[in-house]
Amino acid sequence: MKAVIIDDDILAIELLDKLVRDYCPEFTEIRHFTEESPAIAYLTENAPDVVFLDVNMQNMSGFDMLELLPDFDALTILVSGSAEHGIEAVRHKVFDYIVKPVSPAALSAVMKRVREELTQDEEEETDSLNPGILIINRQDRLFFVPHVEIIKLLANGPYCTVQTVSEDIQASKTMLYFMKQLPRNKFVKINRSIVVNKEYFRSIRKFPDGTGELILKNGDKISLSKPIKERLIHMFSRGDSGT
Repeated sequence: MKAVIIDDDILAIELLDKLVRDYCPEFTEIRHFTEESPAIAYLTENAPDVVFLDVNMQNMSGFDMLELLPDFDALTILVSGSAEHGIEAVRHKVFDYIVKPVSPAALSAVMKRVREELTQDEEEETDSLNPGILIINRQDRLFFVPHVEIIKLLANGPYCTVQTVSEDIQASKTMLYFMKQLPRNKFVKINRSIVVNKEYFRSIRKFPDGTGELILKNGDKISLSKPIKERLIHMFSRGDSGT
């Protein structure tokens, strides 16, 4: 596994790096960034598993950085000197939150969730025996959802809403968890918050500024940044429907 630590305080980086190395042996590579621009450039071209992101950077906030990375897939763990950013963290689909100074106990608790997220468990193995069906196991109900009825998935931090032709199903699993169970050639990742069944694509509008808008058969509209719009057009122009 690969991790990235982004913080403008070099001492904070060194402390967190030591904790990660001591308590998270699964990380084989840990990169550090003290400035926003090099970090953004790296994350645009690379795919780490986990990013520890300081909220209060020198030139922009951690949330501002996430806004500039719409295709960012890594599990983002915010690191801050206070716990006042909880609502903003949920809005930006942050995986978890740690308050400075980071303690071994806090890091271990977060990493337990990270391991569960990145490791296929018995539920996924069971689902693999049901081709064409997504199984959503909640405390109150067990859903069997045919893939053809799924319109899109919407991420909301550690939760996910599965929108179907008949209802919206909220689950206490992340979008990444469900993506592992869905066929890559049928479901397209639009950004870090939305996955759409390509069967429900109707058209892509192209705007003069280079951005776009994805229009679905049910009338839903999804804004597209220029890179995402170009990626989708390229993907379907060459007949590649995967993520």
